[in-house]
Amino acid sequence: GIPLKPMPKGANLSVAVRRILRNNGEPIEDLGIVPDLRHKITKNDLLHGNADLIETAMDTLTNIDS
Repeated sequence: GIPLKPMPKGANLSVAVRRILRNNGEPIEDLGIVPDLRHKITKNDLLHGNADLIETAMDTLTNIDS
């Protein structure tokens, strides 16, 4: 029901929307998420397919308290 003009030359546009909730059921929209860990990109990441980023992620996941 929104009055929009057709896009030129047969172009189209689609949009996917997903609502993400916190563990307590509150939406995260407009609240943001504060990261527990940040990885600054390294020269090794740039030259070797994010090698340091992947290693940091694996170390982090290995050491998560379950």
